[in-house]
This record gives sequence, structure tokens and C-alpha cells, in this order.
Amino acid sequence: MKNTKPLLFPSDYDRFGMLTLPWPFWWTLLLQARSFAFVMHDRAFGDVHPVGLDITIALCPGIPALIVFALCARARNARGWELWSLGRWLLIIGQGLHLGFTLFYCLRGEPITRWSVVFFLADILTLWWLLSSRRLWACFTREYGYPSFHYKKRYY
Repeated sequence: MKNTKPLLFPSDYDRFGMLTLPWPFWWTLLLQARSFAFVMHDRAFGDVHPVGLDITIALCPGIPALIVFALCARARNARGWELWSLGRWLLIIGQGLHLGFTLFYCLRGEPITRWSVVFFLADILTLWWLLSSRRLWACFTREYGYPSFHYKKRYY
């Protein structure tokens, strides 16, 4: 039978007893927040001015990353842990939205550039990491990520 528990070491915890977030987590947030950067760049330097529902649709894939980033600062405490535990699923939904939007625009006839291929491959790799990383899963569960269950407080 396969062991599904993550391999964690004492160095994986910070001084407050919280499981530190892996560095690909931060790359995932940056990758998902690119929709905000693209929309703001188009509004500032391009002739494209999405209005109303168009700007909402353009910003939809980045909203889960923004929520998780906001939760990262405050919600990893006793009161906000229920919201924080949903963060991994929000990131998975956001990454799925990015993949869906990319496929939608390609099927609609938008030109395929090198950057669109690079971002599409990065989206696939990031979605795979979000679904398969046991360390990230541990950061969003109470058993491993919350300080009350810290390794120092357990009696072996």
C-alpha cells in the first residue's frame, strides 16, 4: 500500500510552528496573477479597453490567486483556518480557468505565439503540481500545517 503522508522535517516549519509554503506555491500565485498584469497593460498601453463584463471575464482566472494571497497573510490562524484550507482548491480552480481560457481563445482563432505556448505549458505543469504535491496538501491541512499539531508538541 502506498504511503500518502508527506515526508516532513523539522526544518520545514518556521519559528511560529507553521509549515512553510514551498517556493513553487509563490510561482503559482505569480503565474495566476498574470491576468491582472495583462489587463492593466492593455488598458494602459494598448488601444484595447475592455469594459463591463469583458473586464470581469478577463480578470476571473486571477481572482482565486488574489484571494489565496490575501488569506496567506492573515488566515493562517485559528479563526481563518477554514478559509485557508480551501485555498488549495481555489488555486486548482484558478489554474483550470487559465487552461480553459487559453484553449477557448486558441479554438476561437486567436494567433498562437511563443508566449502563449510557454504559458500553456507552464499552466499544465502548475496544475499537475497543485494536484500532486503532498507538501502543498500538507500546508492546507490542519494536521500538518497548523501549529497546534506541530512536531515539537507531539510525544513520540
